[in-house]
Amino acid sequence: MINDIPISQKLLAGILTLSAAGLISGVVGAVMLTRIDAGVSQLADYAGPMVETTDDLIYSVAEAHKVAIEMLADEEPEDIARRQGEFDDAAGSFNADYATLDALVEDAEIQSRLERAAVTRQGFLTAVEEMIESHQIELAEETEARLLMDRFDAAGDEFSNRLEAFAQRNETEMQTAEDEADRLTAQGGSARQINDLLGLIFEEDYPTVEASKNLQRIVEELEAIATRYLTIEARDALATIREEFASVAASGEANFQIMQDLAETEEDLAEVQAMRAMFYDWVARAQQPEQVFDTHDDMLAAELEADIAAERVDDMADQLIAELNVIADRGDQISQSMDDSAAAQVQTALIAVIALSVVILALATGLFLVIRQTIAQPLSAMINAMTALADGDLDVEVARTDRADEIGLLSNALSIFHSNALEKVKLEEREAEVKAQAEAERKAALNAFVDEFDTAVGGVVPPCPPPLRVCRPPPTA
Repeated sequence: MINDIPISQKLLAGILTLSAAGLISGVVGAVMLTRIDAGVSQLADYAGPMVETTDDLIYSVAEAHKVAIEMLADEEPEDIARRQGEFDDAAGSFNADYATLDALVEDAEIQSRLERAAVTRQGFLTAVEEMIESHQIELAEETEARLLMDRFDAAGDEFSNRLEAFAQRNETEMQTAEDEADRLTAQGGSARQINDLLGLIFEEDYPTVEASKNLQRIVEELEAIATRYLTIEARDALATIREEFASVAASGEANFQIMQDLAETEEDLAEVQAMRAMFYDWVARAQQPEQVFDTHDDMLAAELEADIAAERVDDMADQLIAELNVIADRGDQISQSMDDSAAAQVQTALIAVIALSVVILALATGLFLVIRQTIAQPLSAMINAMTALADGDLDVEVARTDRADEIGLLSNALSIFHSNALEKVKLEEREAEVKAQAEAERKAALNAFVDEFDTAVGGVVPPCPPPLRVCRPPPTA
């Protein structure tokens, strides 16, 4: 059936088949490349930026957390202000990255986690604000406590100086009395006068000086207790120190009573009463509300609140980073899924290209075999036959065919040409035979005529020379 199709149609069909196969291969390749490009674009435009932006958010949170904790260790206002600026920068970076990620996210689960992360971050910021506020209060109370302690020490020193002056006056009086006793002794004064004078010294002036010295030691001890109080951070130990301070302060009253009872003049009595008031006012500077002890307590309370807030900051930062890590992991999963999908599409495209290449190769091979079998080989056989015929070889085999295409027409025409050539040769051979036979008959007739002529003229005419006839010897008598 294929031999009935014209060669031009066969070639056209082969060309169209190969073209269609190539076109299909190109379309399939283009579709595959489009899908791969879409996957790569999605990976580049969505998954990759989402993971990168989430990592930036995690870094911003970690940086803000680090700055906040460092701020808790700062003790100077300018250092806190500098850290606050760094914290604000990290917070600003977080806000920008969050807005970018929020615009990128399309997955509902990730969007939900992102919203939860926003709530957690707000809690983180609130905890940081509370921590900073408590730390600033702590520093302010600590500064105030130091200032009050300095004033307390200054007042204590002033009180000690007043006691020292009072004691020195009494010591001067004691020295004057001793000098008078020495004078009386030198002048031969009576023993009673001398004993009365020395007795007055030991009964009045010496106890007064000793009480004044005791009060100075009490002041020094109270200042040491107050100073130690400001170094204590264990709140449960503060009450004991307060009780110790109160007990030592109360021990001063007995000394004031001695000084009051032994006051020799109204002036001394007024001085003792003024020093007593000054002492209790000074003691109140440590014990009264908003004074040294309370300010230190407030500092410790603020420090505790700052530490509690810092723990909340740590917890909220860890929680926020954990939530962002979940988003990052989900982004990695999406990215990996897209990578796998792209790899699968590449594999599918490769298989499709190989399969189409095999199909095209098979079609090309089939077309080659068809052309070789139906066109090339018959044409080659006809060329060989025509060459042989041209060389006069009429024995070559030229078969007729029932093909309806150009090869069939050429083959049939060549067969007719071969048959005609054979017929012509046969005709020429017959003509040659007829001509040879006629020539032989003509020669036979001529010879017969010559024979008759020879016979007629006898010996009158000698035998004729060639080429008229074949000479024969003359007949003998």
